[in-house]
Amino acid sequence: MLAKNRAPEKGKIGFLAILFISLALCLSIGTAAFIFMNSYFDQHKTDQIALHMPFVVLTSVSTFIIFVLLGIIFNRITIERTYVRELKNFKDFTDSIHNAQSEREVYERMYEFICRTVTVNNITLFYKNTIPVEGMDNNLENPWQRLGHEKVPLCNMSPSKCPVIRTGRECRIVSIQNGIKCAYQLNEYKQGSYVCLTIVSIDSPQSILQLYSQYENEFNDALIHKIKSYTEIAKTLIKSRRKISTLDKSSKYDNLTKVYNRGYFVEFLKKQVEIALYSKENLSIMILDIDFFKKINDTYGHFAGDHVLALFAKLVVKEVRVTDLVARYGGEEFVVVLPSTDVVTAYDVAERVRQAVEKAYMPPYGDIDIPSISCSIGVSTLPLYSNNKDDLIKTADLALYQAKRDGRNMTKVYDKTMAMIKKE
Repeated sequence: MLAKNRAPEKGKIGFLAILFISLALCLSIGTAAFIFMNSYFDQHKTDQIALHMPFVVLTSVSTFIIFVLLGIIFNRITIERTYVRELKNFKDFTDSIHNAQSEREVYERMYEFICRTVTVNNITLFYKNTIPVEGMDNNLENPWQRLGHEKVPLCNMSPSKCPVIRTGRECRIVSIQNGIKCAYQLNEYKQGSYVCLTIVSIDSPQSILQLYSQYENEFNDALIHKIKSYTEIAKTLIKSRRKISTLDKSSKYDNLTKVYNRGYFVEFLKKQVEIALYSKENLSIMILDIDFFKKINDTYGHFAGDHVLALFAKLVVKEVRVTDLVARYGGEEFVVVLPSTDVVTAYDVAERVRQAVEKAYMPPYGDIDIPSISCSIGVSTLPLYSNNKDDLIKTADLALYQAKRDGRNMTKVYDKTMAMIKKE
């Protein structure tokens, strides 16, 4: 694909070079033959001009034809070798990015490949990360991520002001010194040329590839076409990985509160129980219930109730560790899984959450003032009170029920006497 598109241009240049070289060689050999024949006939005191000129012409024409043919063959071989090399590069690129498991990994592999195959001074890739990745620092307030090795960036890439993002069109500067440059380019770059290309665009550009060279007019149509050949392949895969990530996210997270949903919690807890039993470590869970939540719904409406649920989830996430899992269990009930945590520590964490909720200010929902809330929490620990997933949930639920029976806004740890409690 790459070499075929560039082969006609290379072929024209190569053919003109062949004609020029062959003509020069023809004239050189013809001149040498003429001098030789002239010298020969002078030595033998003969005047054979009738034989002299045809021999020179025949020698020159034969030489010209031979060199033209050899040049054409050599040029063709060179083009074919370039074609094969470009095809191999293209295959290596597609194989590499198709093995990428995530959108971010596609960008990283594309960036590394372009750095290896395109010889310019600086290459920077900006992409918009709108899907959180587990185990990474996801700053979704400023979702633009950057891949690059340069010490000083080419421009002050402001997503709200960048002309490439605003218009969706590529930006090609053929001469920084003599031409019109981007208004956001930094002054450290005083000469050379650069180009900014969009890779993925969904309503607006989601990723930009920026290339800089210290030489002017470096980015001709052939080079731009080559780069776009790679980005077009990557674009399809990036969109595919983004859809998969979105579906994966929706299958794991609660849409309202943005914490994990019940299905994911059950699978996560199952794995954690297996790990805890194998490693002989403690595993604790907390089940939390917002006190008098039905009254909030009935008094202020379900939209205000949803507002409270989302705020409550944020408070819980803020007070637990990054290694703990917070999930919405159902309705106004939430659950927290605390790996490698004994019952005493689990109680302390539960109390910290409860007190934070009790003290938290509830911002109004529109023009509706929301009163402060509280929560009740039940705690249980494996293997102290259970030895399987279902019993761990059941014992924590009984402890929660006891907290609600005893007046709410408190934490209760399961004990065996609670097994006799009958829920109303």
